[in-house]
Amino acid sequence: MSQKVEARIGVLLDVAESGGVCAVPGNRNDYQAMLNRVGGSLVSPFPRQFARRTWWLDLTEPERAVAVMRTLSQADRDWVFCSFSAAAAYGLWVSYRQLGIYHVVGRNGLTYRRGARVYQHACPPGGLGGGRYMQRGVRVVGLVDAAVDCMLASPFPEALAIADSVLRLYRLDHDEFARQVDRLVFRRDGAPVARLAAKYANPLSESGGESIARGIMIEAGFVEPRLQVEIEDPVMPGRPLRVDYYWELADGSVVIGELDGLSKYTDERMRGGRSIAAVARAERDRESRLTVGGRSVLRIASWMLNQPEQIIQLLDAYGVPRVNRRR
Repeated sequence: MSQKVEARIGVLLDVAESGGVCAVPGNRNDYQAMLNRVGGSLVSPFPRQFARRTWWLDLTEPERAVAVMRTLSQADRDWVFCSFSAAAAYGLWVSYRQLGIYHVVGRNGLTYRRGARVYQHACPPGGLGGGRYMQRGVRVVGLVDAAVDCMLASPFPEALAIADSVLRLYRLDHDEFARQVDRLVFRRDGAPVARLAAKYANPLSESGGESIARGIMIEAGFVEPRLQVEIEDPVMPGRPLRVDYYWELADGSVVIGELDGLSKYTDERMRGGRSIAAVARAERDRESRLTVGGRSVLRIASWMLNQPEQIIQLLDAYGVPRVNRRR
C-alpha cells in the first residue's frame, strides 16, 4: 500500500471516529486497501463500512449498532430506523441478538428483507410511521412506537425489560405509557404480551437482566417482588444496602433476591480499579450483612436467565409463594 493511500485512509478513519461513525471509502482503490486490512487492523461491521479494530472493540454492542446506523443515515438521509434499531438509538434495553439486523421504515408499505442485514417494516396506521425524530445522530420513529414494535416481537421477559427501560430512562408516567401501548398494539400480533409488559413495567428495575428475571417470576406466577428496597447496614449505620428483589413472606420472614451480573466482575469501569477478587470479597461481605436478622438471600446467576426453570426452582426452594394471576 502506498504511503499516499495509507495517509488518506488514516485521515478517513480519524474523521469517522471523531464523528462516532464508520469510515466509508470514496473510491475503489481505498475500498480495496481497507478491505485488505480487515482481519488485521480494521473491521467491517457492515458492507462498505470500516473501523479501526481498537476503536471498535472499545464500544459496547449497542454503541456499535448506533455507529453503523449513523453511517447509514449519512449515506441515505431518507432512512428512518424503527423497531430494535430505534430502541438501541434511544438507549433502551435491547437483546444483543437483535442488534445485527437493521430495521427501517418502509417506503412502499411492504414488509421484507433488504439484503441480509436490513429489514424493512410496513407502517401500520398510527404505528411505526407516527413520527420522525433525531436520536444520537440517527433518524428514528417515536420512543413509544419503537418500544411497542420491540415488545410485540419479544417474549414476555424481554418485552418487560424494554418497557422497564422506557420508564426508567425517560420517566414516562406508567398509566399513560400503558394507554399508549394499548392503543398502538390494537389488532397486532403479540398484543397480549405487549399489554402485559406495559402493565408490569417498573422504572425501579436497574438493568435488563433484573427485568428479565422478574419477567420469568411473573410469568411463572410468583408474587411480584418489591424492587430496590433499602436495608439498614448493621455494620455501617446510615449507609443502607439496596437489594434487587425483596419478598416478605406470610410468616414474617424475608427473602432477598440478588442478580449476579457478570459485568460487575468483567467491566473495568464498574470495578473502579479493584481486582476481580476484591469485588468478589466485597460481594461476600455484603451478603453476610444482608443475612443479619435471619433474612435469606437467593442469588440468581446471569446464566439462569437463559434457563428459566433454574430460577423457578430456586424461588420454590426459598419458599417464595405463587399467586393466581389473571392476565
